[in-house]
Amino acid sequence: MIGSSSSVLKSLLLTAGLVLAVPALAQNAAPPSSPNASATPPDQAGTSSVPAGPMAPVLAVTGVEVMRSALPGGMDVVRVRGVVTSGAWGQPQLMPITRGPSADGVLDFVFVAAAPLSGVQPNGFMPVEALLPIANNHPYKGIRVRGATNVVALKSLPGVVEQAAPKADCAQCIGKVFAFKGAANAPADAVREESLPWKLRVIKVNEGIASFDVDPNRLSLLLGDDNKIVAALWE
Repeated sequence: MIGSSSSVLKSLLLTAGLVLAVPALAQNAAPPSSPNASATPPDQAGTSSVPAGPMAPVLAVTGVEVMRSALPGGMDVVRVRGVVTSGAWGQPQLMPITRGPSADGVLDFVFVAAAPLSGVQPNGFMPVEALLPIANNHPYKGIRVRGATNVVALKSLPGVVEQAAPKADCAQCIGKVFAFKGAANAPADAVREESLPWKLRVIKVNEGIASFDVDPNRLSLLLGDDNKIVAALWE
C-alpha cells in the first residue's frame, strides 16, 4: 500500500524543486467517457458499492502529453491517460520514481489509483486521467510513465505519445471453454490463454486455492467441467 499518496508526491517533487503551488496538484481529473466500457450503470455492474482500497498501478498507460505554457514564468503540465479494470477504481494520480535530476534526463512516474478492496467482475475497461504541473526550470528532457502492464515514454518536451488501449477484458468469457496455451481442437469461440495478455490465475475444476493474495490487475478464471469458465474476477 502506498500511504498518503498526494503528500508523498509533493515531498518527492519538492526535493527536486519542481512542484508549483497548485491546489491538490491538479490531479484527479474526471475521466472521459470510454468507448470500451459497458453502458451498464455502476450499481447494476456491481462496482458502485465496492470500497476503494490501497493505491496500485493502473492496468495500462495509454497516453502521455506535456503541454508548455507560453505565459511569463510558465510551466509544463504533464497529462497522463490510462485504463483500469473497472469503475470501482478512484483517485488517479502520478507517483514519481525520480528524485532530482536523473542520469538519462527522464522523469519517471508510476500511474496509480485507489484499487477496489474486493474482486470485480469484468465489465469493460474504464479510462482514467491525471494532471501534474511542473515548474519550467526542470532538468528533464523526457517523461516516462509506467502502469502494471506497460510503459509509455515521451522522449522530447513538449509533445504527446499514445498507445492503443487494451480491448480483451474477458467481459464475455462466462460459459465459454478456456483453451490453455497450445491446446488443439478447441471450439471456435473458446477463450484462448494467449489472447488474454494479463496476469492470469486459472483455477481448474479439481484444484484448490492455495492463497488469498490480492492483485487488482490479475484476472482470475474459475473453470467447471470441460474447462468452461463459470466465473471471472479482477482480484
